[in-house]
This record gives sequence, C-alpha cells and structure tokens, in this order.
Amino acid sequence: MGLFFKTSSLLAVVTLLSAPACHKSEAAAPTPAGSASAASAIAVDAAIPDADIKSAVATELKRDKKVDQAGIGIGVNAGVVSLTGTVDNLLSRDRSTRIAEAVRGVRAVSNRLVISPPARPDQDIQSDVQKALLYNAATAKMPIRATVKGGVVTLTGTVSSKQEQRLAERIADGVRGVRLAQMELSTVSKAKRADSALAGDVKGRLAWDVLVEHDPITTTVKDSQVTLSGSVGSAAEKSRAIDDAWVDGASAVDASRLEVKWSNQPDKNLRQFTPRSDQDIAAAIKDAAYYDPRVKSFNLNPSVLHGVATLTGTVDTLKAKMAAEALARNTVGVSSVVNQLVARSQMPVADRVLESRIKEALIFDPIAEAHEIFVAVKGGQVKLSGTVGTFFESAEAFDVASRLAGVTNVDNQLQVRDPVVPYVYVSYLDPFTPYVETWYTVSPRPLETDTAIRDRIQAEFSWSPFVRPQDVQVAVSNGKVTLSGTVHSYRERQAAAENAFEAGAVAVENELKVG
Repeated sequence: MGLFFKTSSLLAVVTLLSAPACHKSEAAAPTPAGSASAASAIAVDAAIPDADIKSAVATELKRDKKVDQAGIGIGVNAGVVSLTGTVDNLLSRDRSTRIAEAVRGVRAVSNRLVISPPARPDQDIQSDVQKALLYNAATAKMPIRATVKGGVVTLTGTVSSKQEQRLAERIADGVRGVRLAQMELSTVSKAKRADSALAGDVKGRLAWDVLVEHDPITTTVKDSQVTLSGSVGSAAEKSRAIDDAWVDGASAVDASRLEVKWSNQPDKNLRQFTPRSDQDIAAAIKDAAYYDPRVKSFNLNPSVLHGVATLTGTVDTLKAKMAAEALARNTVGVSSVVNQLVARSQMPVADRVLESRIKEALIFDPIAEAHEIFVAVKGGQVKLSGTVGTFFESAEAFDVASRLAGVTNVDNQLQVRDPVVPYVYVSYLDPFTPYVETWYTVSPRPLETDTAIRDRIQAEFSWSPFVRPQDVQVAVSNGKVTLSGTVHSYRERQAAAENAFEAGAVAVENELKVG
C-alpha cells in the first residue's frame, strides 16, 4: 500500500515513498544451491552464498544516508548477519539492523555495534532527553523520568503498553550523546485477560497487517505468553509479526519457531482475494490506531467505501495526522486513503515558545544539521528554511518539527546540497519515520543509460524479499521505466516500483496487475 509523491511532470524522480519498500543490492543475484545446514535452530530452505549476502548488506548500508557504513564490519554465517564496529548514535545502530533484515536470504541479525557518540556532559543529555519526552505530543503526559550516567539513559515511570515503552525508548535514543537507553518503565496494571482473547487479538492484527503476508502464522498463548510459529519470507517480516503480537495483556512473545524462508511465497488466496467488507476494514483501521501511541488518544473516525479509506476527526499534531494515514495504508483491503484529519492542538503553544522548542529539538537530534536550519512559526504553522546535506536530513528535520505539541503544519523549504539521491520512506525500516507532503525533484535527465538502469532494477529485484523477478517485465526509455506483468500482491506491485526509483529511474509507469 504505497503513495508516490510526484510533481506534475512525469520526469521528476520521487524522493520519498510512503510504503513498504525493500532493501536489496547491486551485487550478483542470489543463486539457490539446494539445502544448507543451519547455524542455529532456524531452518534454511535454500542456500544463498554467505559471501553474496554479505555483499548485498554492505551495499545497502553504504547506500543508506543515515548510517555511516565505514565503521561497520559485516559477517554472515548460514544467513545470520553479524554487525560489529562503531556508529555515533543509537538510531543508526537500530536502523542498520533493519536494513540487514530486509535483504533476501538474511534469516537473523546479531547487532553488536558499539555506540561512540560525541562527548557531552551527562546533565546536558539528561536535560535534553527530558525535554524530548516533554515536547513530543505522544509522550508529553507520560510520567517518565530520565537519569543519565556515563551517557547511559535510564527511564523510570509508568506507561500503558509495550508500544508506549518503545516510543519512549526511541525518543531517548534520538538524543545526541546517548550511548544506551535502559528501560525501567512499569506497565499500568490491567485486569488479566484470557489466553483465548489474547490469541484472537494477535491473529486479528496479523491478518489485517499488509506488511505480514505469510498466512497462516500459528498463534498460541499460554499464561499470557504468545508463541508464533510457521514461516515468513524475510527477517523484516518476522520482526513486524513480533511487533503485532504485543497486544494488551501479553507478557512475552516467543518467535523462535517462526522460520525465515526467503523462497517461500505467500498464498495469495489467503489474503488478497478473501472478501472483506468496507465496515470490517474500517474497524481494522480503528483497531490499529489503538496500538499506536501517536494516534491512540484521538477520536479517529475511519470510513471505507470500495476500499478507499477516508479519515476524519481532529488530532493534536501533524505527526498524528500522518501516522493515522500510514496505519490506514498498511491495512489489508485499503486501496487508497483520503486524509481529512484536522491537526489542531488541544493546548496551543505560543509561537515564540514553539519556535524555541523546535530549534532545541533540532540541536539535540543526532541526524539533523541544526546549525544550517532556520525556523519560523506563526499560529502553529512552521516554516523550515536553510540548507541540509541530503533529502534524508530534510525529511528528518520535517519529522522533528511535526511531532512537537502545537505544530499543525510544516512548510519544508530546506534546500539540499546533494539533490541527486532520492530518499525512500521504508515502513520496515522506519516505523516512526518522517512523512513528507511537499515535492522534491531532481534533474529530469537520467544519470545512467537505459541499459544500466534496467540492469540495476533487475539486481534490486534479485535481492528484494518482496519481489519475484520472474513476475515483472522492465522496459526503460530515456530513464522512464515501465513495469508490466502480474504480481501476487499489492505489496509486491508497490515494492517493484520503489526498486525502480532506487535503481535510478526518473519516472515509473506501473502497469503491474495483481492476480
């Protein structure tokens, strides 16, 4: 379920995609070589040479604009990737895991990266973490206290769910100078739920999540502990299934019996062609919102007509509005989304105060180049101007501003020094990542020959766990790519288009059919 952002010209390369994209490599295509012995309890369905997987992961890490690949060492044993070395912030460490998980053939990732951030006094880090939690509309009211010693942040207090804990952890991870975030948060006690009720909730979340295609995943619950078994097509999909399993009342999630089999394709008859009423789809969107702390507290009113979801109601921030749309797009049965949500702060913040908070948030963010960004606020409307290095940094600045309480709109006028490389929003990589409404274009002239672009696209397909290369025919003319053929799902259709953009296409005509 994706959304392409384009200008009126078909010759403009989209620089941000809101959809489940995939991460592959320009390395040689994987060549199945029969069975391989497992390095762990997880079975291997077909062998891709570890050297090829290593090359693919290295290419993806090098390509990513958020991760400094130079300090990362990569090892692969029977499809299990080990990452060692140093990076300068926790967000990059976690992102490197998700990048590796979304490479075909990767069964698991062991991330042993060491965080070596710029030196900062503990009291400054503590102050910034506390401000980050306060300024973020989704965590502002959570009774969380931060303490810091030697760059290690400890969060104490109470939250109402695993999702709130993870959001608080990510906010702490996103403060410059933090080496580690330790969670000592307790969850508000609720009445114990029956195991059968927990199992029903988990099955429902898995069934409605467009990013988990491999049905049926078997769900069992005993003494509030959820166990997932079966198979999925990628380590990224496995991580998504684990996230879905954390429903209210779950005390633990065991996915050791959920195997990653890269050659296993989902049965399209279990999902894409199962009749689903518009009313059921709308209810699923509302259920998904319950588990997203950015949206949960607001009165989201989804309605669906012939697969088109319309969102109405009022939310507190621009970030909540965009998060709600992403939830809808990732719901099975939704073909498109009309977002009529109004961002209106329940407790308006004075423009002068809001401007100061955004500037502070940009300064302690480990990604944004705050010294070159100018902020202006009027009536909750934010304008960002200045210069940053990449489209990713531009999107990160947008995200920092959009999640603050009191922000109802962001006009991103940041100029980019490297306007050639587009930024692609990947749901698997960035569950809390920026969503950009404005257009960003690059030169309409292709940077490669048509033959080179076509070859790069085929290489992208070969390493994507979400696209079967034999399903898609590729034609290239003056940098414009036409995709044709029949794919098994809307996720594969969208992923193929995203691969084409990442490979250098200046425009994509997606004629793929789902069948």
